[in-house]
Amino acid sequence: MTLRTYLFIFFLFCTCFAFGQTTIDNTLSIEFPGKVDTSIIEESNIVAKTWAYNTAKESYVLLRMALLENGVEFKTNPPDSGKLFEIYSHDVTNQIASMKRKGFVFKDSTRINVQNYIGYKLRYVDGDSAIQNAESILLFLNGIRYAIIYSKVSEFNERNKDNFLSSVSISDSQSVQQIEESKQTEKSNTNALLLKMGLSLVLIITCIIWFRQKSKSNSKL
Repeated sequence: MTLRTYLFIFFLFCTCFAFGQTTIDNTLSIEFPGKVDTSIIEESNIVAKTWAYNTAKESYVLLRMALLENGVEFKTNPPDSGKLFEIYSHDVTNQIASMKRKGFVFKDSTRINVQNYIGYKLRYVDGDSAIQNAESILLFLNGIRYAIIYSKVSEFNERNKDNFLSSVSISDSQSVQQIEESKQTEKSNTNALLLKMGLSLVLIITCIIWFRQKSKSNSKL
């Protein structure tokens, strides 16, 4: 084997392992295929942050959305699975609407399990060709909303999409929950209602961050 071949293999090895898991918080991490840009916005009782890696061909984005109470993240879970489903139902509806405005037409959604936590996968297609052009995963963990989105800019690569979305890792800590373990109380009812009412504003603000970030890469978003 020649020196040039050794150098080529070494370069490939370094490229493959140059970027590891990006830690989002104590709950979740994910692997981006390149250097990540971050943006954050805090308005009133809402904080939204994005991690994004955009190229001329593809876009990789993670959105983290939280409500604030007295300047502290409002980490309250719903009291039961029914309320959790309501939260996901609102999340799905709002994401479908925001994606459609940017040329991603909703195709279908599937309830999934990510390390035994409930989430939803959404697929989008081009309105003219009906060919898939985006896919996302929605997660609600410890009162925090996460939206992981892979989308086409000029090309849609199935393997890259799968590698990105499947790299999501949730902490094995016992503190990660989706439903309150304690009995339902008046406070938990109020908290669940506030979470649902704050959703639309959270998504609007987060989409502003996302669209600004994407525009830097001349993406359709």
